[in-house]
Amino acid sequence: MSDELVVSGGGSVAVATEALFAFAAGLDRLGYELGDCAVALRTALLAEAEEAPAAWPAARARHRTEEAIAGIRHCAEECHRLARALHGAAERYGETESRAREWAGLLAGVAAHGLGTAAPFVSWAAMALVPGLIAVGGLALLGGLLGSLLAPVRFGEARERLGDWLTQNRAVLTDPLAVELIRLLVMSSDDAVLGLAGLDPVLAAAVGDRGLGLTGLDTATTLLMMTAGLGGLLAETGVSVRAVRSRGGSAPRDIADRVARIPGSDPGDAQIRIDRIVRDGRPDRFEVYLGGTIDFSPVTAGEPFDLTSDLAGVAGRESAAFRAAREAMHRAGIGPSSEVVLNGYSLGGLVAAELAGSGEFHVQGVLTLGAPAGQVPVPADIPWLAVQHADDLVPALGGRWDHDGAVLVERQVYAGRPVDVTAALPAHRLEGYRETAALIDRAGETRLGRVTAALNGFGRDALRVETTYYRADRVTG
Repeated sequence: MSDELVVSGGGSVAVATEALFAFAAGLDRLGYELGDCAVALRTALLAEAEEAPAAWPAARARHRTEEAIAGIRHCAEECHRLARALHGAAERYGETESRAREWAGLLAGVAAHGLGTAAPFVSWAAMALVPGLIAVGGLALLGGLLGSLLAPVRFGEARERLGDWLTQNRAVLTDPLAVELIRLLVMSSDDAVLGLAGLDPVLAAAVGDRGLGLTGLDTATTLLMMTAGLGGLLAETGVSVRAVRSRGGSAPRDIADRVARIPGSDPGDAQIRIDRIVRDGRPDRFEVYLGGTIDFSPVTAGEPFDLTSDLAGVAGRESAAFRAAREAMHRAGIGPSSEVVLNGYSLGGLVAAELAGSGEFHVQGVLTLGAPAGQVPVPADIPWLAVQHADDLVPALGGRWDHDGAVLVERQVYAGRPVDVTAALPAHRLEGYRETAALIDRAGETRLGRVTAALNGFGRDALRVETTYYRADRVTG
């Protein structure tokens, strides 16, 4: 498992590992310390020159000290120069990576538009081949049945091998290259829709997300939900929210402590936790913790933290999960002027970003983990720590990352070790994000330090903390 954190954003174009930024900061500190040493030596030398006689040994000692001071100052300048060079390299890498992603997105959009334009012709060709495909499929099925009757043992072995191959190759979905490819495909979905509608490619580029922004990932996702709705799938409903239990608590100490408070994915259990931070003579503050997706079925049932809410959030619509979290916040006594920090994992992170961008609450900070929130508009003045795994597919489903003000921390969970094929999306598990949070708490990068200090200092003056768990359910019919 990789312990390497890649840090970007926070108002800077620099992209590099946390270790590199920490090393550059260490070089700067060493340079300042050496400068202080040079000043101290110079002060001592001047004091000695006033007291000691101008004898030859004293003059020689002063000369050697002058050489030492010059050497220390040179070392200090070199430390600062190396630190600037490291930061410059990180900035150039970030700019190059950004341009490469822009070009990749542009090419993917052009290709998607072309595929969308060609889709009707491909469909007609496929329809012409349907009789032949049916015949070939029937012959293949007949041959398979005969083979299973004539050699049942061999057929069973082949089936088992196929099952093993499918299980072992789940690792393909955790490859960072595959994740980036899926991100490109997601962001190009609107280009495919515009191509299918017959829109001119130049005009499609002008109205798309790289132009005027009239269409984008939200447009394609909305069309998907509308199409699914014709078949009774992905149907939005009302929600009901109730408090299920309460207890005393404490304010979170660090990022790992915050992640540990996020509700799990047990069906029927509370999906929302709200901590009321009671302070001496000042208004109460609040911490909100939102869990991830529980029901992945496209058939809407009673669970609001489901696939329907996932897609509705990406489409920019008010999902049942969003409305459930907002209702729970109102029930907890969180008003427009109440200071609140939002923490969320997966779908909960998407909802946290949407709540921060809604302007309904006085949000003081946001922590998201593995959230498909790349396209959610959040004010740049809100401290936001976004944690993603480079081999996690779920954040890619929210499109490219469009928040320069937020501090983005990335880590490849399965770098240099076998992928756990027992889980459908192993790099998305909350356990992995807990481990990443512990690494963040030990990191020394400046941007990370600023945003973690803002989050961790939110409840430092608490007299007591009152924790309440809320359960939300869909209201059907």
